[in-house]
Order: sequence, then C-alpha cells, then structure tokens
Amino acid sequence: MKIFYKIIYSLLIIAVPLKANYKELFKQGKELVEKGEYDKAIEVLKMAVAQKEEPTAFVGGLLGYYVPYHYLGVAFAKKGECRKALLYFERSWEEGVVRKSGKLIAERNKLKSQCEKELEDNFRKKNEYFLASLEEAKRRVNSAKIKTQSPPFTAGWENPKSFDFGLYERKIDNLEKELLSLDKFSDLGSFEKKIDLLLKEINDLERAISREEERLKNIVDDKFGKGFKRILSVAEKDIKYIRNLEIFSEEEVKKMVEETEKIVDDAKNVDIYSLTPKEARDLRKRVIFKLTQLRNLVKKPEIPDTLKAAVELFVNGDYFGVLEALKDIEYDNDIIEGHRCLLLSASYFYLGRLEGEKVDFANLPFFDSFDKKNNSFVDLKDGDTDDSTPDTQEENGSSLQEDNKVLSEDNAQDNKDNSDTSEKSSLELHQVDDLSSDKKYFYRSFLVLDECFKKGVEIPQPPEQLFSPVFVDFFFFVADRFEE
Repeated sequence: MKIFYKIIYSLLIIAVPLKANYKELFKQGKELVEKGEYDKAIEVLKMAVAQKEEPTAFVGGLLGYYVPYHYLGVAFAKKGECRKALLYFERSWEEGVVRKSGKLIAERNKLKSQCEKELEDNFRKKNEYFLASLEEAKRRVNSAKIKTQSPPFTAGWENPKSFDFGLYERKIDNLEKELLSLDKFSDLGSFEKKIDLLLKEINDLERAISREEERLKNIVDDKFGKGFKRILSVAEKDIKYIRNLEIFSEEEVKKMVEETEKIVDDAKNVDIYSLTPKEARDLRKRVIFKLTQLRNLVKKPEIPDTLKAAVELFVNGDYFGVLEALKDIEYDNDIIEGHRCLLLSASYFYLGRLEGEKVDFANLPFFDSFDKKNNSFVDLKDGDTDDSTPDTQEENGSSLQEDNKVLSEDNAQDNKDNSDTSEKSSLELHQVDDLSSDKKYFYRSFLVLDECFKKGVEIPQPPEQLFSPVFVDFFFFVADRFEE
C-alpha cells in the first residue's frame, strides 16, 4: 500500500505543476532542491519562470522571496554544472532581490566560490590536456609526413598515394588560436570534442599511410623480394653442399666460398624495401654473379656442341632454330640441362613477343591469366603496357620495343623462307590440346620452366646481359609461383 501511495505522489508532483501558479511551482522547486532532486527541481523552476520571470518579495519578505534564478543556480551547482550555476547566480544577483536576504547571499557566495574554484581547476587541467593533445597531434602529423618521404614511398617501384598534410597542420593551427581565447567560463566540452575529432582524423591518416606502405611493400615483394629470397636460399644450399665436398679443401675454392657467403649474408641483412629498382637489380646481379663463379669453379661440365650451337642461334635471334636444335635432347648433366630449359623457355618467350602476344604477368596471377576455355591468354586492356621494372629502358641497351624491332629486322628475311616449316616443327614441342594459333608462345615458355622445375632441374638464373629485363622478371615470377 505504501508503494502505491508513493507512486500516486510521484504522479502528482509531475501533474500538479501543469495546473499550479508560479508561487506553487516555485515552492515545489525549492522543496525538490532541498531533497536533492535537482533535475526535477530545474524542470519545475523553469516552469515557474515561464509564468513569472521577475523576482519579488512575499509580503515584504516576511514570507520569503520569489527568486527562481537563484535556486536554479543552486540546483546546477549541486549537480556540478558550474558554468550554468554561475550564469544563474549572476542573473539573480543583477535583479537585486536576492541581496535583501543574508541567508540567500551566504548560500550564493559559498556555492559561487566553490564553482569558481572548480572551474579554475578544471580549466587548468583541460588547458594542459588541450596543449598536450595539440603537441601530440603536431608530432604525429610530422612523423606521418616523414614516413611518406622515406622508402618504400620514395623507392620508385610505383607512384604512391598522396596525402594532404597541410590540411591537418591548418586544423592544428586553428585550434591553437582558439585555445588562446578560452577561459574558465568557456564551453570546454565543445572544444574537447574538436580535439578528439582531430585526433581521430589523425588516426585515420596513420592507418591510411600504413595501408599504403603495406601495398608498396607487396609490390616490392612481387617484383623483387620473393625471387631474391629464392636466390639466397639456393645460394645457402650450394654453400652448405660445397663445404662437404673434398674440393672444399682447395684454397681457391675455400676463398670463393667465403666471398660468396659474405655477399649472401650481407644481402640477407639488406632492407629490400629501401632499395630503388636499380639498386635491387644490382644487388641481385652481384649475388647471382658470385654464385655462378662459385658453381663454375666447383663443377665445370664440358659444354656439348649442340648446346653451343643453340646458344649461337639464340644470340643471332633464330629462335625457331633453337627449338629445332634442342627439342629432342635431354642432357644427363643437371647444369647443362638447366641451360637447355632456359634457352627453350626464352625462345618461346621472344617468339611470343614477336607475335605480339601480351600477358600482364606482374599484376595478374599467371595461371589465372590463361583462359582454358578459349586456350589463350587474357590480353592487356587498351592503353596498358607490359609491366616491367622501372627505369629499365634507361639502363639497358635495348628496350622491349627495341628488342622486338631489332629481332624483327634481323630475322625477317630468314623467317620469311622457312616460317611455315619452322612453326610447324615448333608446334610439336609441348603440345597443348586445341591450343589456339595466335596465343601460344608465352604458355609454352611457362610449360618448359614448369616441367623442368618439376623434374628437379636446377635452372640457372638468366643473366640480364643476355636476356631482357622482362624475361628475367617472367622467369622469377614463374619460379616463385612454382615454389609457392
């Protein structure tokens, strides 16, 4: 029953103000303040103000004073909302009636003093927080800017996404100016929201830069890193194998092993993401050159005349001749067989180039780029070019276009006479059912490498002095995919 009456009383408290006059509302608001029900008190006192805003004395002050703004200040002060409390205290004091009561003056002064001290303490703490936050924001934006001015952003493998750091610097500068204009009575909560929003935007900036950095690193891995790791792995296996051979006791071999080992160890410690494409190619060349020297010193097989002749044909651009010379041969020596695989694959590759075949093997997964339904490669989109390592054309004596032009001019007359016969014989190599006639050479180039890798043949790394950079990239791409 008691609970029932309490509910009824609560409903009356809400309902009565709607019908009561300002005196009743004021009285009820004072009682709610004394009970500590500040939110309800504020609501009721505002309703009283809506009926009568001006303060007054009841019976000359004998029955008290109608000072709703004073009690609104008390309610807000008790709630801890000192900015609003001081505003209401100031309004009440200006109206003058509150000054007639010593009790009201004492209450006002006490709460006002407490609120001013609290605002001062809060402003000092908030000001320190704001200053520290803006300093942190400047530091993080500057750090992000420096990051984008370093590799891999500046390595030159691909143009990185740009970021407008000036936008964030201007926002920080504007907030610093606004902070100077704040005082203890200012809306610090609103300013704090601006600071929090700025820090959130900087978080988003840092995440975007991290994503871009990861994308650029993946490009370096695809174009260089994966293949280079495989070269280093092969070099380490060779060094370990040679150390167990009797020939390792020879001083010349021991010295070469130590030199190779040092180059490999140094290369392993290189941050590949800090290298430019040229530096990466030079590093790969140094490792391959030293590894080749070591292999040649340890194992020097006699080169068969057929392979010598095939090399001569390849150098002269007679790629069909290379296919004819090597198609039915399989050498017992692993090193010789590896060179045969390399020459066959390269010959098919260059025939594909001469035929105008295109395959974007650097950006499109190679195996997926072969359309089995139509037995052909997916062409590049209009306007695209074959992906190759940046600044290749400036450093090599012949670009891809120059290679094709020279090869076409040198072999035009020879191929005119025997193209039908040569093409027919070449088609007998690595036959693929229903392979279309216009898109065949790149796929055969891949098949040669794939078959040799599967047999465990150690195919030598193609020297860039003899092979174009695009074929070198193609070789490492296929080798890496096979490893995966």
